[in-house]
Amino acid sequence: MFSLAFLLSTRLLTAQSVPDSTALAKSIADMVDKEARRSVDHRPPFVLTSDSNPRWSALLEAQLNAQPGQLLAPVAATGSSSAAVHLSVGKVMIQGDTARVILTWSRCQPGRTGLNFWRHQITYELVRHGTQWRALAPLEEVDGEGRC
Repeated sequence: MFSLAFLLSTRLLTAQSVPDSTALAKSIADMVDKEARRSVDHRPPFVLTSDSNPRWSALLEAQLNAQPGQLLAPVAATGSSSAAVHLSVGKVMIQGDTARVILTWSRCQPGRTGLNFWRHQITYELVRHGTQWRALAPLEEVDGEGRC
């Protein structure tokens, strides 16, 4: 029997396969593309930040770059695009045939007076459909405004 200290100190293995993770990342990229077309605030090109979830950010970046159109800002331009919409991947939780993905969209516009920052944290739900993942309606949205 394993001790609690041993279990807490080890990294547990995941049953998520590379093809399944790639399919989920593609579905997330499709959601981002769809969101970019319907939203007033979430307009590309996006600056993808990978600080909160580097593994899923890398998978998503590859899939976003494979999408038609330019969803991501060129790497050289990200330093000078402080007013661009930033996108980050938060938690990705997979349980059976259901995945919940938290994406955060934010924007700081330093030259504006008053409220010049907004942030939308949206929890999306996806379900496995064969070898693909299908997005359902967003579950929850937490919005914030302020100054940057």
